[in-house]
Amino acid sequence: MKMNLKVDYADGSTAEAKVLAVDIVGFETKFNRSAARLADEFRFTDACFLAWHALNRSDPKAGTFDEWLLKIDSVGFDEDEG
Repeated sequence: MKMNLKVDYADGSTAEAKVLAVDIVGFETKFNRSAARLADEFRFTDACFLAWHALNRSDPKAGTFDEWLLKIDSVGFDEDEG
């Protein structure tokens, strides 16, 4: 399972979060929920955590999940994803 999420930051910048298997496993571990259930019950928190996990993997300076949430305006599916 792979997905691309777009993050809009409060400062006007954006980032593309490429969610990979390691991020899905991080999600399942954190929330004790199967990623298979994402298709039926996808929450905004899920998108935020997956985006944060993917971005934090490539840039650990992103901070904790809660610190990072204070810096963003929105997270959504990347509409340019092929």
